[in-house]
Amino acid sequence: MDDIDPGKVEAFVRLAKSRRGFPLEEKSPARKILHHLDLLEGDKITNAALLLFSRRPQRFFPTATVKCAVFHGLTKTKPIPSYKRPDLLATPHVTPQDTPHDATHVTTHVTDTIKNLVLVLSDEMSREELQGELNIKDRKYFRRTYLNAAIDDGLIEMTIPDKPKSIYQKYRLTEKGKKAKEEWKK
Repeated sequence: MDDIDPGKVEAFVRLAKSRRGFPLEEKSPARKILHHLDLLEGDKITNAALLLFSRRPQRFFPTATVKCAVFHGLTKTKPIPSYKRPDLLATPHVTPQDTPHDATHVTTHVTDTIKNLVLVLSDEMSREELQGELNIKDRKYFRRTYLNAAIDDGLIEMTIPDKPKSIYQKYRLTEKGKKAKEEWKK
């Protein structure tokens, strides 16, 4: 937590509160804010937290490129330009709509991970079957990065939603997921 700049965290919270009604206060502990934004893995700070709120992110990621985008709907209507701006890495400007939490949910429409999950899902499949199809070994990573993101985005659903940990749990595409799959197969 020593590398996190409390001023950057406070500035973000102030802006997020004014634009979106962010639930935490500016003076909340940085750890609590990072936890709320899903930027902690247990007690460890994620790379995203370092990129967004570190005093000197270029120290950790000297060649990193940060791209922020907001997608509306299921298709990109224009390409995302790429700019080489090392000054952005030294003083990142984070707005509420570019928060890690929002970015996770907004960009699920176009991330390769979600596309791959939707494209391999046929009829009803278990987590194990899906992991096997995608050749992913880590169950926790798969659940968080693939399943939960796709469920949150409304692309897939559980067959037994009242018992998410059932050994009989399977997943299927929603109507939105079926439309996305058809569009992505083109």
